[in-house]
Amino acid sequence: MQTPASTGADARHAGSRRRSISRSLVLVLGLACTATASAGTCIVENGRATGDCAFVQYGPAQPLAVFDSGAYSGNYARAVIRHSAHVTLSGNIDHITVEPGARLNFSGNTRGVQVWGYADLTGNSGHVVVHPGGTAVIQGVAESVSGPGRIIAARGSIIGGVPVN
Repeated sequence: MQTPASTGADARHAGSRRRSISRSLVLVLGLACTATASAGTCIVENGRATGDCAFVQYGPAQPLAVFDSGAYSGNYARAVIRHSAHVTLSGNIDHITVEPGARLNFSGNTRGVQVWGYADLTGNSGHVVVHPGGTAVIQGVAESVSGPGRIIAARGSIIGGVPVN
């Protein structure tokens, strides 16, 4: 049979053990998060890259001309999606042109999109101009949308600062 004194000591010991386990868990999780965060760090300073930069594009943005269907990601000065290409594009692109017959699924940021083909736009699309025969589906944010082509504004998108219901 336990005495009240031994029960109190056991409870204090159990509480101390729980605190010790909690501290250890916090330490392990903290180290795991730090290791994960630093594992993919690339720092670019004055044109020089240090760290894990194997898949990082840096320097002046280059143009991108897409003739073949596929997925592309990165920072580009200008992207032209050529006819018959079906493309998924993500990243930061200064300006995008979708030629007649081309299909684009875009997520990212751009200042503007010229659409003669088909463009499904999520993210920030800037100024979107839809030309005759073109179709643009706006599912993210666009500063403005204009042109005689077909414009589809998805519910929840924001055009010119106004939410689409």
